[in-house]
Amino acid sequence: MTEATGLEAKTIHRLLRYSPDYGGFTYNEHNQLSGPGLLITDESSMADVELAHDLLQAIENGIQVVMVGDIDQLPSVGPGSVLRDAILSGVIPTVRLKYNYRQAAGSGIADYAHMICRGQWEPPNSKDIHWMCISDDIAAAAASNQAAHEVVKRVVQAVKDGLGPMDFQVLSPQRKGAAGVNNLNDLIQDAINPKTPNKPELTFGKSVYRLGSKVMVTSNDYGLGVFNGDLGLITGVMGRDFRGEDKDGKEIKGPGIFAEFDGEEVFFDIDKMGILDLAYASTVHKSQGSEFKLVIMVCVRSHYIMLQKNLLYTGVTRAKNDLVLIAQDSALKHAVENDKIADRFSLLQKRLRREI
Repeated sequence: MTEATGLEAKTIHRLLRYSPDYGGFTYNEHNQLSGPGLLITDESSMADVELAHDLLQAIENGIQVVMVGDIDQLPSVGPGSVLRDAILSGVIPTVRLKYNYRQAAGSGIADYAHMICRGQWEPPNSKDIHWMCISDDIAAAAASNQAAHEVVKRVVQAVKDGLGPMDFQVLSPQRKGAAGVNNLNDLIQDAINPKTPNKPELTFGKSVYRLGSKVMVTSNDYGLGVFNGDLGLITGVMGRDFRGEDKDGKEIKGPGIFAEFDGEEVFFDIDKMGILDLAYASTVHKSQGSEFKLVIMVCVRSHYIMLQKNLLYTGVTRAKNDLVLIAQDSALKHAVENDKIADRFSLLQKRLRREI
């Protein structure tokens, strides 16, 4: 948002100033954000009822709220479906945008997103969509292995073409399996950031964190100032003998790693390493709210249990310039046909209509 508008943008958590010591937000119903003004929340489909409640309680009269989002994407991880319920309630003025600004005019990516919403699964012929069709006639395990091999091949080519780790993102519907996030991360790292004698690394759990590795924060840590979904690059790997101070003068010590997120360097000691994952590949859920020049998305039969229309739509629409789709016909067809929206019983629609 900052890049797009030239204005400062914040996560809701940063706006409300979460306090680890207090165990809640500094801005709340007793200490509201001062108005008058305009508050625009982007990716509003990702906000659950609890976070939306905290935000709206902290807003003073005189502040107008505009919620921007896409109800065709995956719903929030937390409870409720705030944006969808707000629209379907019929009591909140709603405008549906018809022009796509993420992709260029005439983009096949935008066309495919609309096709998915209409129930069409086969990607169109387009200069910005590259479809690697994996045969439905081979075993599921063989298809997954072929998909993984093709992913690595495409990533290596992207790096040769000048893209950095933050410019591309590999997406998979699930973590496990040959074409799952965990295995893909290991394969990609070995291909584009291999082990060398002069490149320090730290093994934690089943992953190797190496200088230059792309990493993702998997849960909020208000003390470190990092939040679920933040992407960064490892800038330093420290051994047991390391001693230093963070930006607030607090002592930090190894083993651990430094990683840079949006220009801010953060140190993760061994006790904090559990909130990091390698992030060359990620699940579609974790990518929501982000965009990348290149998205390489895998969709094969072994992902069957996770495949649904809003997952495919969300993954496809993360791509800004180019989409590489490594997929089986049967998997794409199943995803598009599986369009049931899970019921979420928050009663928000009825409350907005004053029915209860």
